Amino acid sequence: TFPATEYDFIPDRLVVKKDDLVHIQWTGSNSHDNNNDGDDGEGQGGTDRSNFMEMSDQSESYPKTIKEAKFWDGVESLTDPDADGTDIAIGLASAGYYCSKKGTKNCDEDLSLEGRKKHIDDKMNNA
Repeated sequence: TFPATEYDFIPDRLVVKKDDLVHIQWTGSNSHDNNNDGDDGEGQGGTDRSNFMEMSDQSESYPKTIKEAKFWDGVESLTDPDADGTDIAIGLASAGYYCSKKGTKNCDEDLSLEGRKKHIDDKMNNA
């Protein structure tokens, strides 16, 4: 019923100090069969995806561009030490369709934003 929250993060506000480690994890699907119960958002049927982006203001539901966002400054990856904050932001914003901007030691250039021949579509149906 309205108003309802489909997805939420706990805690709602997270305060971290420099050098704190934050582990982010969630699930989604590119191929579930919920008998049309659970096809939320604008993706194709059988999908349930999430992305991770910085918002301009809590009162608006519109993300900052990666260039504007400060969240990614200094963010490091434990699984891809060559990735910088922009690489990580691109991976999370695209639900993993792109693994970095140009490619890293652990991200083949062919899977990067600048290297992939087929770009992600507007509704992320090919993610």
